[in-house]
Amino acid sequence: MNKYIEHTARILTVTIFLLLILLVVGTVYALVFRTPYAEPLLRFGAPLPQESPIDAPVFTRIGRLRIVTVDNATVVLSPNFLYDPTDIPFKEELEHTVPQFRSITSSFIGSMSVGELRLLHEDLLKEALIQRYNAVLSLGTITTLYLDEYMVIE
Repeated sequence: MNKYIEHTARILTVTIFLLLILLVVGTVYALVFRTPYAEPLLRFGAPLPQESPIDAPVFTRIGRLRIVTVDNATVVLSPNFLYDPTDIPFKEELEHTVPQFRSITSSFIGSMSVGELRLLHEDLLKEALIQRYNAVLSLGTITTLYLDEYMVIE
C-alpha cells in the first residue's frame, strides 16, 4: 500500500511540474512572439460595446408592407425613420397616423407599374414618401426615411 501512495505522489508531482513548465513556456512564447497590433478581446473596467450603433430611436411601427402594383407585381418594403422620443405629442401623433402611413404608401406604390418603379430611384421614392407623410403630420416633420427592405417581385 505504501508503494501505491508513493507512486501516486510521484505521478502527481511530475504532472504538476509538467503543467508549470507548460505555463512558463506558454507565457514566454506569448511575450516574445506577440504581434504589436494585438488587442485584448475584453478590457476589465472598460464599458461594454453598445448593442445598437444608432443612438437615435427609429420609428418602425409602419412595419413590412406587401403592395400589389397596377401590373400585378408585388413590392415589399419596410419604411422607418428617426424621431425624437422626448417630443411626446409628436410621438403620439406618429402612433395615431400609422394606418395613414400604411395607406399612403400602399396607394402611392400600388398606383405604379414595375417599369415606373424601376425608373424611380430609391432616393426619389423616399423623398416622395416623406412629402406625403409630412402632409398628414401637424406636430413635427420627418426628415430622413430608411427602407430596411425594398424588393420588387414580378
